[in-house]
This record gives sequence, structure tokens and C-alpha cells, in this order.
Amino acid sequence: PIPSQLAQVKAFLENQGSEPKRRIDLMLLSAGGNDIQFGTLVTKMATKNISKGEMPAAIVNAMVDRLKSLQGHYTTFSERLAVLNAQYPAGQVILVKYPDPLYRNALENCTGKLDTSSGTFFDLVFGLAKAAGFMQLDEREVVDIRTKVLSPLNKLLDDQVKEHKRDWIVLDPTFTDTEDVREHGWCLGGATTAFESQGRWFRGVGDSRRFQGNMNGSFHPTFAFNEKIQG
Repeated sequence: PIPSQLAQVKAFLENQGSEPKRRIDLMLLSAGGNDIQFGTLVTKMATKNISKGEMPAAIVNAMVDRLKSLQGHYTTFSERLAVLNAQYPAGQVILVKYPDPLYRNALENCTGKLDTSSGTFFDLVFGLAKAAGFMQLDEREVVDIRTKVLSPLNKLLDDQVKEHKRDWIVLDPTFTDTEDVREHGWCLGGATTAFESQGRWFRGVGDSRRFQGNMNGSFHPTFAFNEKIQG
């Protein structure tokens, strides 16, 4: 099994040769999107074309259950981080909210058919689905995702810091030093490799299928965007 990230941090700190580090200058946390399976939820909403009716109860219930589970994960993580900090104090902990991939620009949402191409036989299947009116997002669906998935997720992050009086800073990544993330939504120009971002800073369904062989990475930040957040 792969060691937890905190275990990897501890191992790194303990193996610094003759001059081991005694403290952590800055810890950057980004957690929650994978726990609630954000990309999978959005893809299901696009596949089911929920604008024709209310969001399916199964999706709503799954979202509620995953948010409750995420609360427990943060409690466990905080306890383990406290153990690490007792030996290696952290100068500052920054918790990054989940960025919104649903903008075309600051005033317009990303809507339309999803880019699902991956150069495989399954492109035909997805092509037929799109021709039938599925595998796309319209305005109502974008609003549903933003209000029923993204907002509750980011509110949970705020609440975790406030309720547990954690000395963490919550960062909204909507703006980098020089650019507005809302200018780089999922519907803009894509990448040819996993390390490029081009117009968009979020993985499309096709990107995820090409780069990792499934759709789980859909709507997640690209490596290039993560570097901007860290910078």
C-alpha cells in the first residue's frame, strides 16, 4: 500500500541527512474533491441530462453521504496532523478550497457538449450519447452543480476551520497572482499531454480518459493550475 501523505512528509523530514528540518515552514492542503468524487458526480449529471427534471435522488443522497464522511476524514486528519506538529511544528497551514471549473469567463458559464474523445473505440459510444442529447451541461445543470455540490463542499471546509478553531488559513483559488481562474473553465481549449493546460485549467472527460484511463479525473485541476496555486 502507498503510505499516507502525512507519513510521507514525516519520512521526508526524518531523512534530511546531517541537518534535519525541525519545523514545517508552510503546509498547503487541498482535500475534498476526490472524497466526494466530484468529477464522477458532475459526469453523471451530464450523462443523465438532469435539466429535463430534478436532480436524481441517488445523486443528492450520495453527495450528502460523502460530505458527512468528509467531515470525519477532516477530524481524523487534524488529529494526525497535530501528532506530526508536536514533533515538527507547522509555521502556517493553508487549506485551499475546491476551484470552480464551470466558467467560460467571469460573466458566462461553461455549457455545451463535453469533450470525451480519447482516441479509442469508446469514442463511438460517447459520440452516440452526445448525438442523443446526453454528455452535455446546460445552464440549469451548471447552476445545480455550483449550488448543490461545489458550494456545500467549500462551506464544509470553512466550517471545519471555524468549528474546530483550527489555526488554518482558508484560500479561495479563484484568482492567481496574475489571472482569473474563471477565464480557464472546462469548456476551453484542452491539452495534448497531462502536463499542459492551454486554455483550460481543468481536465475534460476526454483528458481524464487519455491520461489515466478512466473518467475519475474529470473536472479536476490540471498540473499547471496546481503549480499556480502552490506558487
